[in-house]
Amino acid sequence: MAALAIAVIGSCNVVSNIPGTVAGQVMDAAGNGRGYVAVQLIEIETGQPIFVENANDAGNFMFKNVDPGKYKLKVMTVGGGELATDAEEFNLSPGKTVTINLVVQ
Repeated sequence: MAALAIAVIGSCNVVSNIPGTVAGQVMDAAGNGRGYVAVQLIEIETGQPIFVENANDAGNFMFKNVDPGKYKLKVMTVGGGELATDAEEFNLSPGKTVTINLVVQ
């Protein structure tokens, strides 16, 4: 019986660590894709970027293999200046995809 309980607990931990995906689009106020900007995925706990992706010409971006947790996104120009957006904090659940569309102000 004890061995069975340990096996079940161990498998629950594995499920909670399944990476997810964060995807979306950077747009201007008119809803047009804003391409060629850098999107940073910021871990809330540390305040540090853990991934940076360049949006394509239509403003689309995707982060794969992201550990579950609490994050926010930051948009930067190619020169490194931060662009103001409507970004909010979000939770990524194990094995899920979160889609976030960002409007640059």
